[in-house]
This record gives sequence, C-alpha cells and structure tokens, in this order.
Amino acid sequence: MLDRLFLNKLTKKGKTAYWIIQLGLDVILGIVLFGVLDYTLDRGNDGRTFFIVGAVASLLISGLICLSIWKAPKEIAVVDEDKKG
Repeated sequence: MLDRLFLNKLTKKGKTAYWIIQLGLDVILGIVLFGVLDYTLDRGNDGRTFFIVGAVASLLISGLICLSIWKAPKEIAVVDEDKKG
C-alpha cells in the first residue's frame, strides 16, 4: 500500500531506484538477521517480528530517499492520476 503512494509521486528513474534500494536493504536485512544473528522464522523466535519491522523500515527508508531526490513535478503526477481513472 505504501508502495503505491511512493510510486505515484516519483519519476521513472525514481521508481527504478526505489525498487533497487528496497531490494538491497531487504537483502542486507535478511543476511544480518538469518546469517549473522542466526534468527529463524519459527513462531517461538523473534526473527519473524524483526523481519517484518525491518521490511517496513526499509520500505520507508527507500521511499523517503527517492522522494527527496526524484520527486515528480505536480503537473506530471496529476496527469498520471487522470490517465488511471
């Protein structure tokens, strides 16, 4: 849901950078949690909670970075929304 909010306000380069940054952060999170800290996704372990919170945090981090650098002008964002519906 937050992806749609960020992607509506980004340029084409920003959309590409958003997905690359988010994928990179998720890979780093997975390596740290499951490789270095040796967490698992079992119910009795905190690994699941850390992974979900980390994924949401990486989404917000990549979205805010891309919005600060590649924000689309208002005219383009309005035209894109008009085309959709």
